[in-house]
Amino acid sequence: MKHEENKAAKITIAIVGCAVGAIVVLLAVAYLLSMIMRTGFIGALKSKYTYLIWVSVVLVGVLAVAIDLRVRGSRRVLKVNADLENSHFMTRKEIVRNAGYTYSRL
Repeated sequence: MKHEENKAAKITIAIVGCAVGAIVVLLAVAYLLSMIMRTGFIGALKSKYTYLIWVSVVLVGVLAVAIDLRVRGSRRVLKVNADLENSHFMTRKEIVRNAGYTYSRL
């Protein structure tokens, strides 16, 4: 049960972190637009361009994370046995122990 609680806590922290990050990005975009357009901060928050730019920035961030996860997830090594019954993707520990591979963490 401790593992489930720990996983739930990590997911909650990630969701809260993403929400806070999105709000920080919104405030930064509003500040930059208020400086560029020479309007007040509240005026920039009322502008539709602020939200358009904010959504664009958040979407680019989400896409970058999704692509990064996809690339990292595809770095697997398939260990194929002769009978194909025990074939499996090697874990990091197996790759490190195997002299034929070099494991590096980027």
